[in-house]
Amino acid sequence: MNPVPRSVLAALVGLTFVTGLIDAASVLGLGHVFVANMTGNVVFLGFSLLGRGSVTPSDAILAADSSLTGGANPRSGRRLASVVAMLLGAAVGAWARSVAIAGAALIEAAAVFALVRALRRSVSHAPP
Repeated sequence: MNPVPRSVLAALVGLTFVTGLIDAASVLGLGHVFVANMTGNVVFLGFSLLGRGSVTPSDAILAADSSLTGGANPRSGRRLASVVAMLLGAAVGAWARSVAIAGAALIEAAAVFALVRALRRSVSHAPP
């Protein structure tokens, strides 16, 4: 498995923060409707059902590799960063619901820009 560049990890944590913002704004503003929280799980389940990539059905279950479920607990720092980012995003979204969507859009745009930039860099450095 290739190491993931820090810029990609930072962008993904930013997108997770946006998930918390969007969920807070949607639950508080749309009558208790979650719109973002389960998206990743549904995508992973779709990957596993179609046999795409290296995702297995157990990868799609919330913390399947946690030591609490008998896993080896790899990348616990990334998992903790995701939880903290979503928690902070939800707190900011609840505090500033009226501007949460605009803030989420800006953070998401910056994160996508960082991901595209990192992908372009990795493609240009890839062996022929």
